[in-house]
Amino acid sequence: MKFSKVSIFCSLLVCFALLFSASSQAQRSQKPLFTIDNQPTYAKEFLKVYQKNLDLIQDERQKDLEQYLELFIDYKLKVEEAQRMGLDQQPTFLNEYKKYRAQLSEGYLVDTAATRRLVREAYEHSKSQVRAAHILLTVNPNASPADTLAQYQLAQELRARALAGEEFANLAKQYSQDPSAPQNGGDLGYFSAFRMVYAFEKAAFSTPVGSISEPIRTRFGYHLVKILDKRTSKGERTVAHIMLLTELKNDSVAAETKKRIFEIYDQLQNGSNFEALARRFSNDKGTAINGGKLPRFAEGGLRAPKFEEAAFALEEVGEISKPVQSRFGWHIIKLLDKHPVASFEEMRVELIDKVKKDKRHALVGKALAHRLKATYSTQTQKESISQVIDSIDTTFFTPRWNRPTHRAFLAQPILTIEDTEIPLERFVQFLNRNRQKADAQEVDLQLLVANQLNEFVDQELLEYYRNDLENQNEDFAAIIQEYRNGLLLFELMEQRVWNKAKEDSVGLADFFTKHQAKYQWKKRAEVTFANCPQRDKAQKVQELWQLGKSNDEIKALLNEGSTVHVLFQTKTLEEGHRSLPSNTVFQEGVSEVLEEENNFVVLNVQNIESPRNKTLEEARGKVISDYQDYLEAQWLQELRNDKNIVINRKLLKRLKKEQLKRGRIAK
Repeated sequence: MKFSKVSIFCSLLVCFALLFSASSQAQRSQKPLFTIDNQPTYAKEFLKVYQKNLDLIQDERQKDLEQYLELFIDYKLKVEEAQRMGLDQQPTFLNEYKKYRAQLSEGYLVDTAATRRLVREAYEHSKSQVRAAHILLTVNPNASPADTLAQYQLAQELRARALAGEEFANLAKQYSQDPSAPQNGGDLGYFSAFRMVYAFEKAAFSTPVGSISEPIRTRFGYHLVKILDKRTSKGERTVAHIMLLTELKNDSVAAETKKRIFEIYDQLQNGSNFEALARRFSNDKGTAINGGKLPRFAEGGLRAPKFEEAAFALEEVGEISKPVQSRFGWHIIKLLDKHPVASFEEMRVELIDKVKKDKRHALVGKALAHRLKATYSTQTQKESISQVIDSIDTTFFTPRWNRPTHRAFLAQPILTIEDTEIPLERFVQFLNRNRQKADAQEVDLQLLVANQLNEFVDQELLEYYRNDLENQNEDFAAIIQEYRNGLLLFELMEQRVWNKAKEDSVGLADFFTKHQAKYQWKKRAEVTFANCPQRDKAQKVQELWQLGKSNDEIKALLNEGSTVHVLFQTKTLEEGHRSLPSNTVFQEGVSEVLEEENNFVVLNVQNIESPRNKTLEEARGKVISDYQDYLEAQWLQELRNDKNIVINRKLLKRLKKEQLKRGRIAK
């Protein structure tokens, strides 16, 4: 059995997430809920964990306060054992912890107010689509003021000419440095939020239809943006689909798949039930069980343009598309629902995630850096900056910059944050990573270094804050402790339980032998389904099967050209499988005609196998899982036997009574 480190880690956090108590001094004034070798744990800590995870617990028995307390004690024992074994000092643990800390800290390196503004703005933009054309005049980010001004003035001149009546498209073809302009006259088509660089998007949505924006500066240069049209977003769709995977490298298989999807489509046209056919024929196993239903999506949400185009072309709920091919395979799509643009609250979490991944998120970092300048004292060294400017020569604009290497020079400070000095070497490395390829004659070195220094100071402030988060943010301190303990538990469980269960072949075989009654096959059979839209065709299939006709012979007799009256599929199934009509009992031979959701089915059941015990190989995954549970239970009992665990039963009883009265815990 293979384990997903992320899934197991998350499960540990769900079951055993540990929050800091508000104050160790306050806890000392309380009586402990329990002690392990005289080490106290207080009720406040336990109740926070219980309340946090109550809705996530699937086993109803564990929602009982006393049952959960036993789990919590097991958790404490495991963490203590992991520390006793020194797992928190192992390189693998330290590397994982460092990685998780870096990931977690990203969510705290933001300015909340700036984020709220960007998220709200993104929502307003997502409610509509803009069709715009542009003229691009490129400018190097570190171009000299004179060169930058020249491009800006040209942009203003072109805007004046367009406002005076010249065709914007002709000006774009003549002057725009966008490579596509000669073909499309600068027309970019329709777009919504997050499809263009942020400054361009903001200008497009704030400029009226028919108007031309003032010159807009992006990292590419100056843009003039003309708004050709605006329309309301189509919102989202909920659809179901029947999908057949396509083998593109095998022409004969691809042709057979195409033929098959059109046969299914023909059955739908003849009245077969879409959901029943999806469950039986769709290769998308994740959706087939639900009749092919997909989660709702917006244009661009699936990254399958042909599929989305077909889905959004459906107008009436219940309407079914013709077969359409995407990069995933062939699909038949059924429209289940049309959704207008969701409310802000419904989209808020999704929009926050998109803003974080978008370039506009840099504005949030800048806002936080600006605020941090008031929190931490900072000072730059002018002499060091001058020396950096002097060290830049023409090789700076080539792949091989002769950057300074003298140790004494690189060791001198360029920035001080609080009492921490940042050496000049870090700034030189920053310059090396971020320098732009350009003609040295077009770049103002003073401006280049000044711009880069501002970004460097912001970066170092954010990094200083990142490393200081435990002192600055109690919420972060609590959550990072959860991660730490979760990682420790993973390392511990991997060593003491999971690896042992996988590697102990003798113990596994012995466990399987002792519990073999748990691992059985139900009655199984080879079942061929005949799916027909009409009862009379299903009855004809039944008669022909009983006469000994093959599936191919029956299809030749019943199907009329492109009209498909019968589809066959053969599977080996256990009795009671979801693919079978309800209450199906296996009997050798041809079944009666069964009606199933406006669809008619006949079964041909062969090779029935009686219930039997599974072999170890057949049940290996489940046996390993059960053996792991067994080993863990034994090991935990050993830990408990070695410890003096004392529970304050009187306090526990009072807590349970108080929490039940307030409706905060399960009865």
